[in-house]
Amino acid sequence: MSLLPSDSIPTELWENNILSLPSDLIQAYQSNLTRLGLLTSAQNGPEEGKIYGGGSVDETHNHFAHRFGVSAGRPEFLILDPKYEFENVSEEIQLSFLDGKIALLDIPCGCGAATCSLLSTIAKLRENNVVAKLPLEIIVTGGDYSKEALDIFDKLMGEIQPSLNNVGITLKWNCCIWDVRQTVETTRMIDSWFMNSSGADEYFVVICNFSGDGSKAGLIQSVSVAVENILARLHDRKSTLVWIEPKSLSALTFFKKIIGWFSRIYWFTPDIKSGTPFLIAEYEMKHPVHHAVHPSTLLVQRYHRK
Repeated sequence: MSLLPSDSIPTELWENNILSLPSDLIQAYQSNLTRLGLLTSAQNGPEEGKIYGGGSVDETHNHFAHRFGVSAGRPEFLILDPKYEFENVSEEIQLSFLDGKIALLDIPCGCGAATCSLLSTIAKLRENNVVAKLPLEIIVTGGDYSKEALDIFDKLMGEIQPSLNNVGITLKWNCCIWDVRQTVETTRMIDSWFMNSSGADEYFVVICNFSGDGSKAGLIQSVSVAVENILARLHDRKSTLVWIEPKSLSALTFFKKIIGWFSRIYWFTPDIKSGTPFLIAEYEMKHPVHHAVHPSTLLVQRYHRK
């Protein structure tokens, strides 16, 4: 279930069964597209079908121009859960970000689609008095191997910060160069996350969009080692992990392999009661630049510590 009755969701976000990104996030996104000279490209659409991002500036810009919107839509749809498809996953996320001090780790963060969407959606719900404006402090650590993506992430966070402050959310953030294949970099990132969020009431991990590179040799093993490292460090802390992917054959394959690996981690348990290893949703959303409506999909798994 969700704490939000569907008729309480602001029409700016969900109207006529169509999802739209929060206006503050759209404004920040378009501002950075303009800054990077990518607005026209985003308006015209991509020249190729499969865009996964990457470490280079061109790969990062291509993904930012053509996949940021759909990537940002998935966390928003999960939080709002307008069709009541996510059991108690959405409710627990809403409760995690209701009040207190939350340490959020976003990996791989890319240009910040997941975090910016999550935070902007929560802010919009507060702005419309759908949820209470209780004191909330969020300390974000974003990890990615693209320096250009981290720079965009940083600028987007700065642009959405005022709208969060206006509804009682204190926001701090830092970015880390992080390659999932490098164990030392994972350890350094966790150290930075903990150092910057000492005394947090909850440690929240959001993992998004790893499956696009899932066919690369050794990636699943590298992801498994990195996530096990993160979860091991959370063994004595209140913590939650949410994993979000698009619905695709590569994501289904990737998720099934990862789920099997997760079953070995005794202190985390899957919080899905439907008997399936993950939840799937399909919905329509409005593009944040050219405003055409297009289909989108979402696979999600939430784990909570016992």
